Amino acid sequence: KRTTIFSCILATNSVLFQKNLLLFEKMSNITQSPLLLIFKHNPKAAGGSIFDVLKEIKPKTLLRRDVKAMNISMVESETINKSYFRIHEFDKLRTEDSEKGFVISSMREPCSHYLSLWSYGSTKTGGLFWDMMKNDRNWTLSAYGKNAPLFDSDEDIASFRDIWLKDEKILGFLAQRF
Repeated sequence: KRTTIFSCILATNSVLFQKNLLLFEKMSNITQSPLLLIFKHNPKAAGGSIFDVLKEIKPKTLLRRDVKAMNISMVESETINKSYFRIHEFDKLRTEDSEKGFVISSMREPCSHYLSLWSYGSTKTGGLFWDMMKNDRNWTLSAYGKNAPLFDSDEDIASFRDIWLKDEKILGFLAQRF
């Protein structure tokens, strides 16, 4: 089985990321056939920085529809060497994805990750905020911050700590995304 799952912790540390890509290249040489590099985007965890690095070394992005029926052993080495497969932030990593190559992702310390999601939603942006608005408008308006740009008033802190963070809609949210 050519499945290897590897997670690297990145804040925006592209040096660490580049070292891990070298490890990926070595593993590709060990298997005697090219491995497809698969990036599982985890939102609010340095995805933009990772995309910048990937674009420099792997200029072609494959999406799930491109890879779904792909038989890796039949694909030209050149295509695999110049490509990476991006799993969108709202899609889950599937077993069949990981069987096609070498999976990397990013992680963020959970407390700052949740705070970042809440702050982003407090600007009335992001998929999570709008999903919450569709499902429960009153809860959403009470749970997010109101005092831009820092959302650090006593009222905003209480909304984050006492409403947003404790709600069952949010509990385990980060784990569900991966």
